[in-house]
Amino acid sequence: MWGLDNWQSLIGGILAKYKGTCIYLIDEPCKQNSINKNYNLRPGRLINAAGKPLAETIDLISRLDLLIAPDSFSKYVALCNKVPSIILCCELDYMSPSDMFRSCFLSEISYNDNFKLLGVDLKENFTVNHIVKGVKEITVEEVLHHV
Repeated sequence: MWGLDNWQSLIGGILAKYKGTCIYLIDEPCKQNSINKNYNLRPGRLINAAGKPLAETIDLISRLDLLIAPDSFSKYVALCNKVPSIILCCELDYMSPSDMFRSCFLSEISYNDNFKLLGVDLKENFTVNHIVKGVKEITVEEVLHHV
């Protein structure tokens, strides 16, 4: 997990820099109350979209101007709808980094200018020069730099 403090800092930085921005917090249903409690939600600026039905979530992701997410299913929705994305990547215990990018990210995401993969230095043919052990190693500043 990237951590509540990082997400709060990132959201604050984006909202401060881009005055007309609306951010949707998308997560599983069990996180809905936690989001309500831990974020200063504001209509039209910061919206809790956790727990929406799958079809609504897919539709919402398809209409975003930018997706920022850990490695998750949302990257495929973004790919299919040409939504620029910043994906937080890290090592997995059960798969080599090269296999992860070859089988889970495919070349369509791994080598797509619409996707910025943070936490990894990926070369040709799914060769991974470096990958972080956990997403906590990716800084808020690094993500903000690519927004």
